[in-house]
Amino acid sequence: MKIKTKPDVDSVGKYIAFVEECGSPHDLELFLEDKKDLFSKFYINSIFENKIKSNLNINWLTKEKIEEKYKENITIPKWILIEDNFEKAISGKWNEIMPITAEFTPTLNCNFRCNQCSYSVPKQKLGVWKKDNSKKFSSNFESQNIHMTLESAKQIIDGLKSGGVKNILFTGGGEPFVNPDVTIKGMFYAKEKGLTIGLYSNGSLLNKEIIKDIFKINPLFIRISIYGSNPESFSKYTNQSPKLYSHVLENIKLLAQEKIKTKSSTQIGLSFLLHPDTINDLDQIEKYLMKELSPKELKVINSCRFTPAVDYFGGPQHSDEIMRKIFLFIENNIKPKLEKFGIDVKLYFHRLNDLNKKKTYKKCRASGWYLEVGPSGDAFICCEKLFSDNSKIGNLKDQSIKDIYNSDLRKKVIDNIDSCECKECPPVCKPHELNKIFDDIDVLVKKGNIDSIKKWRNDILEHGKNVNHFAGKLNDFES
Repeated sequence: MKIKTKPDVDSVGKYIAFVEECGSPHDLELFLEDKKDLFSKFYINSIFENKIKSNLNINWLTKEKIEEKYKENITIPKWILIEDNFEKAISGKWNEIMPITAEFTPTLNCNFRCNQCSYSVPKQKLGVWKKDNSKKFSSNFESQNIHMTLESAKQIIDGLKSGGVKNILFTGGGEPFVNPDVTIKGMFYAKEKGLTIGLYSNGSLLNKEIIKDIFKINPLFIRISIYGSNPESFSKYTNQSPKLYSHVLENIKLLAQEKIKTKSSTQIGLSFLLHPDTINDLDQIEKYLMKELSPKELKVINSCRFTPAVDYFGGPQHSDEIMRKIFLFIENNIKPKLEKFGIDVKLYFHRLNDLNKKKTYKKCRASGWYLEVGPSGDAFICCEKLFSDNSKIGNLKDQSIKDIYNSDLRKKVIDNIDSCECKECPPVCKPHELNKIFDDIDVLVKKGNIDSIKKWRNDILEHGKNVNHFAGKLNDFES
């Protein structure tokens, strides 16, 4: 079934949308969810009312109503705030854009053995993992390719600061708290340097002392990944003891308690990975959370995202039909219960929608916004290609960011990606959302419509809400 709706230009003015090839009301909802924050042509934000009738009629709003909703609902995408990089973007100087955010990897080691780990291939090559997916992990802390030293951490952070980086995300090809000393002391050092700090963790290695230190540092946010809706599904996916699931939830409780005690502004986020091994009895997620955390503790959890598992190494993605059913179940049965506690629940439809699609762009224009740094100081073009020899662009212990970004090596890596038209990259890499936007911008630039892009930006800056961090697309730390 196709829907072809021609808007009344007098009613919608410059806010124009055209919807086609939607087979059901739900497909149309997914289409709108995908487009809601996407810059394409002019404006698509808040064009539709949230109610879609069963006969697929679309309720167009008057221009005045659109503008009212637009001003109320839009959050400013972080990338448009950096004037210098914005000017480079509209000038087509994509490779001259300098990084605002760095992903910082204290260790490639992890205490989990997840069935679809994003870094399983490089871990195997470096000898961190056995091919048999052994529950034992390497304790070779002598290898700086695997485990960062404190001396290296400080040197790298100095290089990030002097290179103009403003945000640093402590994350990992592993779990940061397998290397707790460098992670905590590195975060303290980054704070001294005035960097905005984010932290990803699987939550299993936290303890009271680490949590106290985290809130002394007061990062912008900490996000805990949760793999499974109950102990059994957690164990099946991570290959760890089912008892560890309750321990992760206990540590989330400790985080909430410390946040209440210190009156911290640090945001606590949860991230549920949706994989066939993690979705059994999905409704148990909120039951376990409510069992472990009191209503007062739940109310200091800021966000909860649900995102589909992705195969990053060229394999098939999971069933689109099954994943959509899961998303619908969460939206109808779990989201309303969590939102009662003020938790901002985000279903990552934008990732799901693009998992099985060909990319609409053929060049990587957005990798420059993020810098990926391994334990040895090696810099990589993208977090999805972290630790891959053909994606290394330099080393921060030997070079400045400016030298790395202007190097022939980085140009060669980007040229290789562009020459294969991004087909060898994962379907929803970190720069993916920005790449879609930049592709649209590039079309307008080549047509000479730079003024329309500037007007769009100025409208957002004037009417949008500027918040430090928000779950979802186009903030400083995530795609």
